Amino acid sequence: MAKRQADIALEFDIVGVGVADLHVRLGQAETILSGICYGRDAFGDLMRMALVLSTGGAGAECLFEREPDLWRVVVGRQNLQPDQIAITVYDLSQAAADGLGASGPLHFEGTCPADDFVAAINREAERLLQSYDLASYQSAWHWPFPMKAFKALQAARAVSGPTVAHGGPPPELPPWH
Repeated sequence: MAKRQADIALEFDIVGVGVADLHVRLGQAETILSGICYGRDAFGDLMRMALVLSTGGAGAECLFEREPDLWRVVVGRQNLQPDQIAITVYDLSQAAADGLGASGPLHFEGTCPADDFVAAINREAERLLQSYDLASYQSAWHWPFPMKAFKALQAARAVSGPTVAHGGPPPELPPWH
């Protein structure tokens, strides 16, 4: 049986030395997180976010710098089925000035299967590795390609079975002798 094509697409587009745009399409909703700068390893943080989800974590968040402001990206399983995640992006450009703290105005939100989100990030990592060798990626982005996170993500995705346990009693542990 063929697996359904994911209805999510992510593209980390390095548009200048140390500057990138993240294109996000989730169903019919689309956004571009533009002007992300290299003050933080944005793509590495996306890879680590995918790794957390692929190993059953409840959620993760990261900040993308865009001088002088920030995007806050939050993914999580809260209030959803365990295999679904909510993706929320906040624009922190006016958050402190408006007294909104770490939330900021909502920029984008949606839901999708966790495995589809993880697969989209993995596909983008593969695309970046086809587009750049490791030295040119680091030269363009000012951060090394997150190879350890990529290899760990591939290993986690290779394990079959559900990402999150679905209820029931915990397994009985053998006695320690």
